[in-house]
Amino acid sequence: LEVVVPEVKIKGPEDMFVTAGSDLAIECVTKNVITKPEFVTWIFNGKMLVDVSSSLSSSCCSVTSLLRLKKVSMSDEGMYTCRPAGTKGEDRIVLHVLQPPVVEERMPSKLAKSDSSMLHMEIAILIFVCVSCFIR
Repeated sequence: LEVVVPEVKIKGPEDMFVTAGSDLAIECVTKNVITKPEFVTWIFNGKMLVDVSSSLSSSCCSVTSLLRLKKVSMSDEGMYTCRPAGTKGEDRIVLHVLQPPVVEERMPSKLAKSDSSMLHMEIAILIFVCVSCFIR
């Protein structure tokens, strides 16, 4: 007699990092299954997810569930648990949402568009005025 225990694993690292606004698919694979589970429960921060975009596919001895998150935001950050029906196994990951980099324009647009020779002339005049103040 051989006892087969299902093994549940979410693919990827235990800590996932994703940029806000991007799409994400979390893949949960259950191996060593004799009968295909009717469904896979996804849990987010201890609460069961309902009406989620997920799909279930199976092969000879494994079942895969994909949880799809569209346009991830800061509210999606937290712990995700995959729990196939009819098994005692589960796996979890922690999702970290990163804000995309923000590019700031530091120079006033007028200065950025001006001719460089005008800029050099303005600096030269400023230096001359300051030096003449100290000579008196």
